[in-house]
Amino acid sequence: MNALLISPKESYESLWLDLIQEYNSLNETFVPNAITGEKSDYREYLNYLQEAGTRQDQNHVPSSTYFLMTDKEDRIYGVITIRHFLTEKLKLFGGHVGYGIRPSERGNGLGKKVLLLGLEKCMDLKINSVRVTCDKSNVRSARVIINAGGKLVQEYNNGTEIVQVYDIFIN
Repeated sequence: MNALLISPKESYESLWLDLIQEYNSLNETFVPNAITGEKSDYREYLNYLQEAGTRQDQNHVPSSTYFLMTDKEDRIYGVITIRHFLTEKLKLFGGHVGYGIRPSERGNGLGKKVLLLGLEKCMDLKINSVRVTCDKSNVRSARVIINAGGKLVQEYNNGTEIVQVYDIFIN
């Protein structure tokens, strides 16, 4: 599969709704949250992403969200969000990169693909040390992060789960 990271655009509304329907049908949590931005209307979602590009406070920094697609642009296989820099809080809670693969496509190597493509975007943003977090119970995601060069730097209990914090150093 020739996978690409593509910025969301208006013509992808039906593809996004299909992705949302798949998550909802399985009663799954949207990971990353930027899959929906807690919006149910696609135009509101696009506005949310545009605002996320400039929003900045204790919990938010400018970010970019991309859909993992092929050059056919006929299906959203996953979503990745890249935070352009981190606050002290985001160093532990979220990191630079958050990504997710649609449930029906997991186990096909797309997690690795979306993360590697996301690291290229990080290089464009001059982020040389990329922070990525995942729940310790998410063994697949941890494996993807480690295979991309992630080094475990910390674990902590967030009250409900052990969270692993990784750094990936890129040139």
